[in-house]
Amino acid sequence: SQRAELIAATVMDGGKNPTEADAKSEALSWRSVLTAGYGDGGRGYVALDVTNALDGPNVMWEIDNKQRCKNGICYPSDGGTFSDDFSKLGLTKGRPAYGTAFLDNREVAIAVLPGGDDPQDSAQPQAGRVVYIVRLDTGEKVAEFSNESGNVKLMGGGNANLTFHFTGSPAIYSNVPGVVSTRAFVGDAGGRLWRIDMRATNPDDWKMELFFDTYDDGPLKAESDSDRQPILG
Repeated sequence: SQRAELIAATVMDGGKNPTEADAKSEALSWRSVLTAGYGDGGRGYVALDVTNALDGPNVMWEIDNKQRCKNGICYPSDGGTFSDDFSKLGLTKGRPAYGTAFLDNREVAIAVLPGGDDPQDSAQPQAGRVVYIVRLDTGEKVAEFSNESGNVKLMGGGNANLTFHFTGSPAIYSNVPGVVSTRAFVGDAGGRLWRIDMRATNPDDWKMELFFDTYDDGPLKAESDSDRQPILG
């Protein structure tokens, strides 16, 4: 089933001695955005501007495993542009999480999108084994965490392998508008919890680390992958 969250999409930039006109401009720039994953029906997300409820929603952007669309123009995933490539999306059942990043010298609202469940796509075996971070206003990809991206790590150092699909819904800290988010957490279908470190000012330096494995040791230790239970949400 599709799920959605309501959020103010544009955060207020800090500045000295704001004027009345500045305050009015900032207030008018705020937007309420409704996002939803396709669930079992597909491999994508859509964002709707619902600020003026009486006028009906406006589609802000839509992304799937083949393209990113905004303002009636679609950019294919295989077009060679990093910001448009969401080819690793699976069945998007989780709820996005929202926060703020400092990009291009200003505060920008972002969404953390879990890759989703296994779509059984032999042409894309990595589908679902990914977490994307996008700009909430345009849907453009800011960061990707996958086996191919080189930024998925073990807590003690070294590269980690994403063997399970991301079926959980992320949580982000801080999610208060105007406060820059520094980390996010998301679970996978193998019962493992991952932490995304967003403290660096350059998204290229962000990383995702294995934070906790429920079935690695102790009374719940899994002898095989079939003994594991997914983190859902």
